[in-house]
Amino acid sequence: MGFESTIGVILAVVTAFLISYAFMPVIVKIAGLKELIDNPPEGQKKVTVADVPNLGGMGIFAAFLIAFSIWGHANQLESYPFLVASLFMLILTGINDDILELTTPKKLVIQFLASAEIVIAGKVLITNFGGLFGIYEVPFWVGAVVTISLFVLFVNSFKYINEVDVLAGGVGIIISSIFGIWFLGAGFYTLAILSFVIAGALLGFLIYNMHPTKVSLGDTGSLLIGFVLVFISVQFIQINNTIIGNPWHIDNSIIFAFAVMIIPAADILRALYIRLVTGKNPFVKTHIHKRLTESSIMTKAFISISYWIGNLLIIAIAYSLSGIMNTTLMFLTITILGMMLLPATKFLYSSLEPLLEFSDKKISIKNIKQ
Repeated sequence: MGFESTIGVILAVVTAFLISYAFMPVIVKIAGLKELIDNPPEGQKKVTVADVPNLGGMGIFAAFLIAFSIWGHANQLESYPFLVASLFMLILTGINDDILELTTPKKLVIQFLASAEIVIAGKVLITNFGGLFGIYEVPFWVGAVVTISLFVLFVNSFKYINEVDVLAGGVGIIISSIFGIWFLGAGFYTLAILSFVIAGALLGFLIYNMHPTKVSLGDTGSLLIGFVLVFISVQFIQINNTIIGNPWHIDNSIIFAFAVMIIPAADILRALYIRLVTGKNPFVKTHIHKRLTESSIMTKAFISISYWIGNLLIIAIAYSLSGIMNTTLMFLTITILGMMLLPATKFLYSSLEPLLEFSDKKISIKNIKQ
């Protein structure tokens, strides 16, 4: 891609950022007037700050829709109408859940329908598993069932990593930016713009999601971002399988996509492990970030930064192993690395805790003197 494409990407990112950044104060004000705040149920501890407006996803959706419509050549993306229709279904669900709290079965049914629309009507699905567990090409209906399941699983997992301030937003920026770079380099401009627009919108949101938290994604935002990120991932796998011989082709693309999505993926694996081994409900608050969270804002920032760095390292390892390691062995390697993020972060924090506490005390003393 040439200079014009680069300028187009920059303009798309800036547009999405500015719209998202401008919308957030409006959302905070409206949510405050209408008392649409993120209060945890009685007796249940919430990791995000209480009394925080939970409709940040609306600003992100507005930024995405406007910026992509202006710069993305949406008419060139055949699946786009189905993507927008699915997102509207999820956004209406999210708004209802943020305000009225829908039951889990109702939410799952709507998520399934939204996923089925983009997979079956939009034909965004995985039909070649690249030798994972010895599986290559599969029939359309098998690929559809697997891909719909992945959409539902990842959308819910992204909702849970949203429990920690800035973690979900930062992970979303990493995922969308990595795929955006690949789409741009491989010559798929429209999908590159779509990916970078999400990153720009999330960046505008993230400024208000940092301490002190002024707005959260809520279910509306987490459903939206999770869905779009799975959409981008599946599109990457589909397209990569068609450009063999291209310098941007990545061997074991399905595992590379898994590595890019490793933070929500590790959360899914942990939940499934709990369900299979202990018999507990995988939707209870037992996800990886929950065990790391303490009351201080320093801990929340440490968790987020550690996971961002871990995500980037695992992506780099997956890229370096592509074409070298067997697909199944590579999947197991990335899975183990993803599951190690929890103990590694706990160990790193315990090792640095005295230093962090000392720094925090110095800051507190300095503030008192001032």
